Amino acid sequence: MSLAVMLVLLISWAGWVLPPQRANMGLSALQMLYPFLPLFAMLELFGTLALALSLVLPSARMASMVSGVLLVGNYLLMELSNLNDDLKEIVRYTPAHFYQGGWAVNGLKWTWLAGLMGAAILLALIAWLAFLKRDIRVGGEHSWEAAAGEEEGSIKCRAGFTSRLFIWRVWKRSRHIKRTPPVFMKSENGGSERGAV
Repeated sequence: MSLAVMLVLLISWAGWVLPPQRANMGLSALQMLYPFLPLFAMLELFGTLALALSLVLPSARMASMVSGVLLVGNYLLMELSNLNDDLKEIVRYTPAHFYQGGWAVNGLKWTWLAGLMGAAILLALIAWLAFLKRDIRVGGEHSWEAAAGEEEGSIKCRAGFTSRLFIWRVWKRSRHIKRTPPVFMKSENGGSERGAV
């Protein structure tokens, strides 16, 4: 994931640096690189958040959704704080407050960058520890249903559904399906055929 993000950002940076000199904005190649570093840190932060959540929540889709909602919500909160000064106190504690964006060409705040990357590394470490303690996820995507076991089961659900819980749930649901026994009918050639009523 990190390598793909880095590659996309390097291609974007090259698109600004490589055009002819007449399109130059008076910035060196290094100055043009500065805005991409906080962007990389932000993308890594929310990417590792989604990774850590995917090992805690029942499905990877839910983890991606939560991470995306937090990213977009953080952006909206930052923009709304320009209209309402009361929100500025809340924004000071969000990752978007430490994102410089294009202002980084005037000088990169290395402490902010280190803080964002440190948080991303911490989330990656949490995801790694959760990965080492994982259970096999059978069927991939699930919901919150039967989070701590049902009446007879007492099978606990941690970091997604265990394979035993999944098999138990399939067995429990299959007991309630009405089964009709097969009906054998006489065929035209005198033998018997299996058919359904």
